[in-house]
Amino acid sequence: MTSTLSGGSYGAISYSSSNAAVATVDATGKVTPVAAGSVVITATQAAVTGINAQAVASYSLTVGKNAQAALTLTADKMAIFKVTGKATLTASGGSGNGAISFAVSSGACSLSGNVLSAGSTAGNCVVTATKEGDANFSTVSASITIQIQNLTAASVTIGTTQSQVLDGVPVTLTAAVTPAASTGTISFMDGTVNLATVTLTNGSAVLVAKNLAVGVHTITAVYSGDAVTAPGNSVAITVTVGKRPDPAVDPVVKNTAVAASNISQRFTQAQMTNIYSHVQVLHHDFSIKNRFGISFNAPGLEMFRMAANKISENLTANKDSFGNDLYRLNPADVRQARAPFAKDEAAHKLMDSEEEEAPKNDEWFQIAGKPVGMWTAGNIDFGGIDAADGSRTKFSSSGLTIGMDMMWNPKLIVGLSVGYARDKATMDNFGSESKSKQWSGMLYGTYKPEKEWFIDGMGGIGKVNYDNHRWDGENSQLLAGERTGQVSFMSLTLTRDMKVDKDLHIQPFGRFDVLHTKLDAYTERGSVLALTLNKTSSVTTAFTGGLNFAKDFYLDFGQITPSLKLQWRHRTSGEMNQSMYYTDLGAGSTNYNVLVVGLPEDIQSVGLGLNVKSRRGITTNFSWLGSMGAHTYRANSFRVDFRLGF
Repeated sequence: MTSTLSGGSYGAISYSSSNAAVATVDATGKVTPVAAGSVVITATQAAVTGINAQAVASYSLTVGKNAQAALTLTADKMAIFKVTGKATLTASGGSGNGAISFAVSSGACSLSGNVLSAGSTAGNCVVTATKEGDANFSTVSASITIQIQNLTAASVTIGTTQSQVLDGVPVTLTAAVTPAASTGTISFMDGTVNLATVTLTNGSAVLVAKNLAVGVHTITAVYSGDAVTAPGNSVAITVTVGKRPDPAVDPVVKNTAVAASNISQRFTQAQMTNIYSHVQVLHHDFSIKNRFGISFNAPGLEMFRMAANKISENLTANKDSFGNDLYRLNPADVRQARAPFAKDEAAHKLMDSEEEEAPKNDEWFQIAGKPVGMWTAGNIDFGGIDAADGSRTKFSSSGLTIGMDMMWNPKLIVGLSVGYARDKATMDNFGSESKSKQWSGMLYGTYKPEKEWFIDGMGGIGKVNYDNHRWDGENSQLLAGERTGQVSFMSLTLTRDMKVDKDLHIQPFGRFDVLHTKLDAYTERGSVLALTLNKTSSVTTAFTGGLNFAKDFYLDFGQITPSLKLQWRHRTSGEMNQSMYYTDLGAGSTNYNVLVVGLPEDIQSVGLGLNVKSRRGITTNFSWLGSMGAHTYRANSFRVDFRLGF
């Protein structure tokens, strides 16, 4: 601002701004804009007396905003696929502190912050970025065009190799997406339930589905899609999960378990029968013969011999007239047993006179002064038993027993034996069977307290092995498994030998048996229906009673004795609880139980026998025993007993 006055001395001029925030003015009148807006600049000339009065002048100044620098809008993708495509927007440039915002100007797309998502329609999408103005700068904008493209169609397939399974069996599901370069995930859907979401690897995904419920399952594969491939669904497949059969009601499973119990009982009964049949032979003359002139005095057993002699004396045994610790039958018994071998009276007299002489010491095979004899017996059994459900188990077994008798005194014979037996039980026509074998060791004795009475006892232990095969009809496979077990047993028999005349014997008898069976756990192999049977045990007690009828006939070579046996056996205990579970499901899964009953509660038997005794003291016994019981139990036992006296 300047004055129009001239000449002389005039008043000084000062300047002021009505709004220093918009513009400032210095002492020389220079105006400097500060911010946009309106301001009044005033100039004041001071008054000078006599020269001029105060003068004021002003004017209005409008300050405008600056234009921002250019705003630049970019995107990480200039083309994206519809529906699934996304692009990230970035704005740069401009001036000032104004905020930047994004907006869709046109096209089927949407924004979330600076992320653009493609819509369902192909075309162009225009996005505008705006940087707001501030006190110094005006608003500035920039735009970008993103192309929305159609996606590659996805081909999704699903499959399984197990369209029908049993509960608890894992099901393998596979899904594939074409093109194979597709990325993303596959959701395996059981109806509306997502079983699992699996990331694609080389265009495929695998899921092992466990614990599908029993029933029909409709399974689909749902593809998530990616930047270039559209989402897609497969067609549905059906997986049927069936309930596992209850093995407790499977006839073959039950019969296999029953067979294990039956076999151990049959093995033990066979060994008992071999021993008791042999003991019955001993009952006939209650002696051990030496026909071969063999004797044996074991060194180092003198103390045992002295103890044995003392026990013998306590049992009221008598030494023979020669003072030997060898024992004889009384002459009457000997004559009855041996004299009938000769036909003429002279021979009878000769034998009678011979029997009055005591046997010589070297005519006996001895251990610690006790006469000893060896014997063997073998048996063959076959038969079958029908279950209540109509199934039938057939069995066949054979066994051999080798024993040694010791004549403790005239009233007591003791012995020990070992036995071996084999058995095969067949449950069906498809290969379901149980093959087994057992070794046994036994101690036995027969005591003759009175002339017609005999008390027989025995006890033993055994080890049994089973080789089982069971037909799995569901999978058409044979399941295999091996099992072991242990048995211990004892028996006590009371027999009376009544002679109707000197050649006819009637022998009533009663017997009590106890058998403890322990079966170890075992696991089958072969299919998903393979079972694991837990260890189990049982105690079987039984009473057996009956009659033996025997008739002696005498021929040139020796004596033959045909016999008839009538027998009834009643089992008072012996049930076994066999628990089991499916092997692949583990011990913590459902356990099933089978109540195993071995031989029938009541068994009736009839037997025929033939005992042949030669002049040399060799005794052979042939016998047959036929048995029947509940559930049409049938068994036939053939036995051969061979006794050789030394």
